[in-house]
Amino acid sequence: MKKSLLSVGFADMVGFATLPQTLGWEMTVNILNESFRAIGSIIVQHGGHIHKYIGDAMLFSFTDPHQAIRAAEKIGQYRYQVDRHQIRYYVAIATGEVIQIELGHPSLVVNDIMGEPVLRANWLLAQAEKSPQGYVLCEETRKYAPDDIESP
Repeated sequence: MKKSLLSVGFADMVGFATLPQTLGWEMTVNILNESFRAIGSIIVQHGGHIHKYIGDAMLFSFTDPHQAIRAAEKIGQYRYQVDRHQIRYYVAIATGEVIQIELGHPSLVVNDIMGEPVLRANWLLAQAEKSPQGYVLCEETRKYAPDDIESP
């Protein structure tokens, strides 16, 4: 177990529940893979780390809050059209102390993070979904926002 100061984010797909009903599960899985690759590339290119996928969402973190904000902006702009569905994500970022842990059964041990910023980012997703920018930053993270980025 290790304590770290991180900017933690959740990216969640808008309208995922309707995809399997209208496109089928195979196409839905293809869409998830395509969008996870694209969103994951944004995170990694900005120096972030993906911790896990939770259905159509992903949990990630950054040691540099400035880079977390830049990635949130890019993820909020991501669009992918499939038939009449526009695939996009909304993002919430929270900064603070987390614990980095290995968790699970010996057959599947994952590197995970837990702490107040993880909970805060999860709670902020409801606001992010309504944000025109597609992302929301907690108060602590907003302190790192440059002037050229709107911080909802």
